[in-house]
Amino acid sequence: MQPDSVRHALEYYERYYMRYEILWLLKTLGYEKIDILGAKPGAFSREDKLTTEDFEMLAIAEKQMNARPRYSSMEKSPISIIVPTPTEEGN
Repeated sequence: MQPDSVRHALEYYERYYMRYEILWLLKTLGYEKIDILGAKPGAFSREDKLTTEDFEMLAIAEKQMNARPRYSSMEKSPISIIVPTPTEEGN
């Protein structure tokens, strides 16, 4: 609830990604040496292997400076990947 005591509702779309989708997106954009690791909510480490118990993923990838995306239509379309965590209220 906002300070003005008026209840506000937000509509949003939440999208979850599978490991293979993240790999495909990064490869399509020209990234190489891609590592997908597991992460505890808010605690990212290169030491954690991805398991079925992980709710978040950490993607680490390298891209050569002269690498071009596989599809030219992607050149002008930046992609942001946001993997949200649920709040205690169940959102």
